[in-house]
Amino acid sequence: MLFAATERAVYVSFDDGDHWQSLRLNMAASSVRDVIIKGDDLAAATHGRASGFWTTSLRYASLIQKVTSADAFLFKPQTAIRVRWNMNTDTPLPPDFPAGENPPDGAVIDYYLQSASSQPVNA
Repeated sequence: MLFAATERAVYVSFDDGDHWQSLRLNMAASSVRDVIIKGDDLAAATHGRASGFWTTSLRYASLIQKVTSADAFLFKPQTAIRVRWNMNTDTPLPPDFPAGENPPDGAVIDYYLQSASSQPVNA
């Protein structure tokens, strides 16, 4: 995979640069000044009005052709770690000002369906 950053987005190529696809997703249109791959994630540092730090998972990028040619595909989940919430209620914590959403509690199971299911998807 090849990555390129521009004044408006990040792009990826799966065929050594012959074709490029946007990885912009939910990233604001802003100048991308630095890109790094760390583990399974791509991180981009942006500059300007929407200055900040943006990440996206690359975990399944190498499987795109295999996945999209199947009727259904179940991705191998990452290792889940069970953590107990802090039960120490005697000291109040300072208020949080979150800038993003935390992942949901528990293990995340990702799957792909070629066409929409008319029934709920169950394990």
